[in-house]
Amino acid sequence: MAKSILTRRLSECKDDKGQRGAYLFPHASDRNRPVPRVNNAHDRAVKDSKVAPFRLYDLRHTWATRAVEAGIDLVTLAAMLGHSKINMVLRYAHPTQEHQTKAMEKMEQFVTQQQIEAAETAARQQGTSEMVIQ
Repeated sequence: MAKSILTRRLSECKDDKGQRGAYLFPHASDRNRPVPRVNNAHDRAVKDSKVAPFRLYDLRHTWATRAVEAGIDLVTLAAMLGHSKINMVLRYAHPTQEHQTKAMEKMEQFVTQQQIEAAETAARQQGTSEMVIQ
């Protein structure tokens, strides 16, 4: 749904000559300037849609949280959010309990795999040393 809305917005952002302006949400009188404030439009859209009120800024936190849940690492996420420090990302990303549980399970699987590989390596080495002794 979001993709279709953005695609429509892109097609609407063309000037009289069919050239797309620099902004997805341009100023009403100059397509080469950004819209000065989106809060009023957001507040009106939320009110008209009868959606539970939320701040536009909340979407940034939600997006960052979903990005972490999707597996985007913090360094990349910091760059995507325009932050120079990872500490700022931690203010935006709020992993759910389910995500934390899955992360722990992933870590347990990793540790178990490492233990299996170490045991197999030790068994191979012991078998090789037994062959050398005989």
